[in-house]
Amino acid sequence: MAFFSKNRLDLESLSERIVPAVSGISFMNGNLSVRLDSQGGSLTLQGNNNNFRVLFNGTAVGNLAGYNLGGSLSVLGGNGNDTVLLVEQAAATSFRIPGAFSVNLGNGTDSLKTTGTLNVGGLANINMGNGTDTVIFADTAADSTTIANYMTVIMGQGNDTFDATGGNLTVHGYSTISGANSVELTGNAITLSSVSIQNAMAETNNNVLNLGATTTLNGNLVYTSNTRTETIGFDGSTILGNVSLNLGQGASNVTIGNTTDTLVQGTFTVLGGNAADQFTIAATSSSTINGSLNLLLANGDNTVTLDGDGTSTVGGSVTITTGSGNDAINVGSAGNTFTIEGALSMSVGNTSSATGNVVILTSADIGANVSFNSGSGADTLTLESTQISGNLYANTGGGADTVEFDPSSATPVGTTNMGAAYINFGVGSGPDVFINNSGNDFDIFVQGFIG
Repeated sequence: MAFFSKNRLDLESLSERIVPAVSGISFMNGNLSVRLDSQGGSLTLQGNNNNFRVLFNGTAVGNLAGYNLGGSLSVLGGNGNDTVLLVEQAAATSFRIPGAFSVNLGNGTDSLKTTGTLNVGGLANINMGNGTDTVIFADTAADSTTIANYMTVIMGQGNDTFDATGGNLTVHGYSTISGANSVELTGNAITLSSVSIQNAMAETNNNVLNLGATTTLNGNLVYTSNTRTETIGFDGSTILGNVSLNLGQGASNVTIGNTTDTLVQGTFTVLGGNAADQFTIAATSSSTINGSLNLLLANGDNTVTLDGDGTSTVGGSVTITTGSGNDAINVGSAGNTFTIEGALSMSVGNTSSATGNVVILTSADIGANVSFNSGSGADTLTLESTQISGNLYANTGGGADTVEFDPSSATPVGTTNMGAAYINFGVGSGPDVFINNSGNDFDIFVQGFIG
């Protein structure tokens, strides 16, 4: 009588073959696992529907007819320099992993790339280990990778890159990317749910994050940095949730709408460190934040520019808080109205330079009150052609301070208007400067002025 196992297990030892870096292939219950040793090399997984062939350094290994997956695909590497490529068996054919896709490549200079049309039916769990690593999803504009569940990518220590600059990347679940110094989400069509990006604290490399005009996040974006410098761009992207950027202690540059209209449906919050941070809504496009904008930038010479092509809008309130340093805040520009439908609150710290903190509102349209509070030192608050539906409350602190309405007008014919202005120049030696060239009639109350 013959006996047969209900589960089929194919386990091939490849130690005697010409490809010693593949230490084993196991195929059980429709799940395929490929193991590499520490010598490194190039592993290619060729897919056609759910059939996968295995090649190492261009030579077919294991079952030459391939493995018909009914479940997961996993790759386990050693501490060599590994390259893993997922590619279609023939042009214009799609392939799929019915279950989870798991890659753990160990330390070394490793890369993972998907090409063709790949569908992952489960989750994607990628661990690249320490080293200079690269993950590329949907390499060219003709390629597409879809992940039905969540995606976790751990890049480890090293100068690492997560690259989705080619074709289509769709992730239906939550995405977590940790340890990548460069995250590029600018491909042909990038559609993600909520995304969390975390930088490794011990890194010595600077960080880059870019979301392009074809990028849509159907949830929130949470970004947590380290002590390095950040360059972050949202250029034409659509974010249907909230944005939270924790920039750490390095100097940072955040730009919205550098060339293309950008939409954030929720609240946009930036937490800066003690360095010179820059936040810009660019003048070259129309950008919209339907929630509130909160900029908490701490110490350093910070620069905030809220501009646009004349139709940029923040649907909620705007709060700008800085620490000690020489800060510059600009809202709107000549001929380009910047609209804040809620209140505008600005609080800057102490300054010791002659120029001090400079705040300029030009063609700004504020739907509620405007408040300005500063510490010691020279401060300048300028309003040009600005409309405030509520009142202005300005407390300039001690020092030689300047408050001016429509100073570019030679006579009182300026268009700045508000309910009333309450200005307190604080306690200091002066001399203070107050200029009102607005042609509109509103109440002005001044305290602590020293001429």
